[in-house]
Amino acid sequence: MSRANPSGSESYLGALRERGDESVMAAVDGEGRRAELVIADTERDDAWLSVDVDDAPSLDEWR
Repeated sequence: MSRANPSGSESYLGALRERGDESVMAAVDGEGRRAELVIADTERDDAWLSVDVDDAPSLDEWR
């Protein structure tokens, strides 16, 4: 991963996904040197992580 927020973790995101929390969203940010997939909890400050799009899992891998 290219960056991760200090207050977030993969287990936190996994727990949100299991309970169907709709405050977690993903988007591709293409403004920097390379495009990044950003996953963020819109209801918490600094709860986000990003990964280069080339390194991000496909939708089938997430299922």
